[in-house]
Amino acid sequence: MIEFGNNQIFNETRQKPLIHVKEEDFYDYISNTKADVISAIGVIEHLRELDLFFESFKESKASYLLYSVPMFSFSSIIESILEDVFPRQLGGA
Repeated sequence: MIEFGNNQIFNETRQKPLIHVKEEDFYDYISNTKADVISAIGVIEHLRELDLFFESFKESKASYLLYSVPMFSFSSIIESILEDVFPRQLGGA
């Protein structure tokens, strides 16, 4: 997906800004970013340590956090009972 996204962006801007960061390096990467905006579209609901994500953002030099999470529903309660399950979508109406 990263390569596909970078190819699409490159067609318009001649830049490839998207990168992949391993989970174990994720929070340090955010804390040390030089970016002004951190985008987490469809990411936050998959994090195991949500508090570290927001703490890393606060420690960073970024001014803005742009995020989006799926709708919350009863199924998300059932799904969250299982420790090793990280659903792609948390529900719907």
